[in-house]
Amino acid sequence: MLIVLLSIAGLLPAHISVTLTQSLKHRVFFVIFNPDWNSIKKGDYIMFHMNKEIVRQFINKQDTDRTLKIVGCMGGSYLTVVNKDYYCDNEYLGKAKDVSLAGKPVNNYVFNGTIPRGNLFVIGQHKDSFDSRYFGFIHSGDVVAKAFPIF
Repeated sequence: MLIVLLSIAGLLPAHISVTLTQSLKHRVFFVIFNPDWNSIKKGDYIMFHMNKEIVRQFINKQDTDRTLKIVGCMGGSYLTVVNKDYYCDNEYLGKAKDVSLAGKPVNNYVFNGTIPRGNLFVIGQHKDSFDSRYFGFIHSGDVVAKAFPIF
């Protein structure tokens, strides 16, 4: 029994992720790597690889390209953008801004239509979250983990 407990305890740190940004309300997550794509649903927290050029240009982080966000809309759902307000199947997701917190201009991603299968529109919970409103869809192949908030 002790060996089993020690084995589990040894694996836990590899499955704990801490986010340092304010884009999500939760800061500590339990993550499951290589999730079954079919298990991902709207409202789930996911960890994904973000394009490194976007990371360097807008986030000024070069140590990682992994990001945690919430699935706001997914393939087969209808995304609408009206005056920088984003909706998934008529459910409000948030409003885009024109400048980043650093005062840099940001382009808003505009797409009106059915999201192609295998793509996700991800969002944060903070008004200043850098998410799909600015960089567009992420592909299922970029998802590395499904995350579950701890606190």
